[in-house]
Amino acid sequence: MRRNRIGWALWVAGALAIYLFENRGATLALLLASVLVPLASLAGAKASGKRCRVQLELPERAVQGESLSGTLTVDGLMPLAAAGGSLSCRNPLTGEEKHVMVSLAPGAPLAFRLETKHCGTLSVEVSLQVRDWFGLWRSPSLSAPEVRVRVEPVLCTPGVFLAEGSSPLTEGNRYSSTRAGADPGETFDIREYRPGDPIRQIHWKLSSKTETMMLRELGAPVVDRLLLLLETARPSAMDPEVSDACARVFLSLSRRLTEEGILHTLGWSGDTGSPETLEVGDLNAWGEAENRVLALACRPETGNVAGCFADRCAEADHAHVAVVAPALPDGVERLSRSGRITVLTADAPPFAPGGLWLHPFPVPGFEEALEQVTL
Repeated sequence: MRRNRIGWALWVAGALAIYLFENRGATLALLLASVLVPLASLAGAKASGKRCRVQLELPERAVQGESLSGTLTVDGLMPLAAAGGSLSCRNPLTGEEKHVMVSLAPGAPLAFRLETKHCGTLSVEVSLQVRDWFGLWRSPSLSAPEVRVRVEPVLCTPGVFLAEGSSPLTEGNRYSSTRAGADPGETFDIREYRPGDPIRQIHWKLSSKTETMMLRELGAPVVDRLLLLLETARPSAMDPEVSDACARVFLSLSRRLTEEGILHTLGWSGDTGSPETLEVGDLNAWGEAENRVLALACRPETGNVAGCFADRCAEADHAHVAVVAPALPDGVERLSRSGRITVLTADAPPFAPGGLWLHPFPVPGFEEALEQVTL
């Protein structure tokens, strides 16, 4: 802008010199135009900067793969003024960002299109400045309220099979073989009596036979539900295709379980690193889960899902824990002490800790890998 002002001053000085040397009507007209036209444009730009309002219009939702049509309008832009700046679009779920330079003239709304290659919740913002035609002045930044567009994923229909011994439709009708509890109807273990043990749990009949005081430990009911986790801690340089595929696999599995009438719990690490869960038992609950998953921000500082849920999983014997992740999460084996752990990953390692079931899915083309998934 300073350069433009210096250039304008030199131009006016040159026009004045020509007029003084020739003193003709044409040179006078050139001098007046060199002064008045930029000043008129400057006045129009300053007046517009005080009264302009920016409007950004986009649909609230779209389906993945569709092209979104939007409109950018600057109301109050006067003649001899212009508006320009940037239009920004972010997808926190995949980490994508796109910035486009835009320019608007008075009375001419700008129509634009956005591609929705990946699912998520797009955050669209605009930042404009009003300026004169000659670049002598520009206003402070003008912006419109942020617009959010939910891009619904294209889901697949996986074939989900439950591992033998899992019964996620019930809860509390089985008892742990690895953890003691307090259910009087089930015996977890029998051991010698120790001072301080409850007297009511003494096994009198066995004690009389062995001539040693024996105690009956009680069983603990198993929380026999499925826990489906999504890893949101991802490197900043990760391919958006991988992030998109993980979200679609996660939602596709949950949708299929819901359609089969299988009660399950979804979980992920929130922005503060604390665990967030949502129980899904019908399509209404699944719709809420879809909204929350599409609004997630996957970034490096998000807490690792294994560390986030390790303590919670240790408190209950889940029949099964399934994790959808770009790669094998660190410490994932800590997620369950007695249940089955399956990791659905876009990048299966050559070696994995014992006790894990790996189910790799290639990106792209993960749909075929989900034709048969055992949980």
